[in-house]
Amino acid sequence: MSGGGLKTVNDLIEKGRNCPRLEELSWSQGEGATRVAFLCYSSGTSGLPKGVKIVHRNVIANTMQVCVHEEGFRKTLVEPGNVEYTESCLGLLPMSHIYALVVVNHCSVYRGDGVIVLPKFEMKSYLEAIQTYKIRTLYLVRLIDWMHVYRLR
Repeated sequence: MSGGGLKTVNDLIEKGRNCPRLEELSWSQGEGATRVAFLCYSSGTSGLPKGVKIVHRNVIANTMQVCVHEEGFRKTLVEPGNVEYTESCLGLLPMSHIYALVVVNHCSVYRGDGVIVLPKFEMKSYLEAIQTYKIRTLYLVRLIDWMHVYRLR
């Protein structure tokens, strides 16, 4: 385990080395468009809360859409001597919600960004994480359930 009781991706990879290998997938062409990848839970904004089936193709497409949309702006942040811009974001939103699943989990990893995951919201650890990991982007949900991204500059 890394310092401070935190687990890194390398820690998880090392732990997984002793696990039995997963059975190889043998899907037919186009099966990703119908196979459920995740069950996300709606907040009930337009009715009662419910589980929503999300297929593999939709998660991949949405991840690519977000990354392509942000690509131009992120290129303006590349510092001299670097070929790309990466940063760390705070993984505080519920991971069972599609917003956190795509933007925090998939987009961040796809771009090579770091994700700092807090077990729960506590103001002190929240502010310490922002300062310690130099977090510049916060993915937040307002009380009325609209999604907003606040850039810290």
